Amino acid sequence: MHRGDVVEDPLLAALSAEIDGVEIVDAGTLSGEDYRLVSCDVVFAVPPIAAYRAGRLLVAECDRIGMTRGSTVTIKGLEPTPVGRMAGVRVRLPDLVDVDGEDERYVYFSAELTRLVTLVGERLGDVGTVWSWRVRDDLGSDITIHGRDSEQIIEALREILGPEPSATHMTFEVFA
Repeated sequence: MHRGDVVEDPLLAALSAEIDGVEIVDAGTLSGEDYRLVSCDVVFAVPPIAAYRAGRLLVAECDRIGMTRGSTVTIKGLEPTPVGRMAGVRVRLPDLVDVDGEDERYVYFSAELTRLVTLVGERLGDVGTVWSWRVRDDLGSDITIHGRDSEQIIEALREILGPEPSATHMTFEVFA
């Protein structure tokens, strides 16, 4: 599960607070074959005179909301600007395969995964932020966290999820 409003809404709010007449004209996400987020594109209409200022604001806001390293902001006609200082960690939960149903978007959900996501979100503190999660009926589940230090995130996840029976065989994937 990934919510586009995690990216689009804060970026629009940051721009709109500083520049009049900003609006989103196009937005979309690209997922890979395994339904993982590959990229998120948001196109803003900005008065031409404010383009450079908008670029600086977008870079700052992307860092504030927790974009992972390797992300970019591109202003039409200019080279992409690298953004993101966050590391990403995906905790894989191969034992969590029970699906309780699917929502109107055909996304599987699990009460146990929801419970674990809530637990991680409540106890992670300043170490990181839960960014997305997903359950796949026969392949297990995963939770993706962004934070400043991947080793700290993994250590916290081991402490939080270690006692949980459904996380007995958890593994970690570090990205960005």
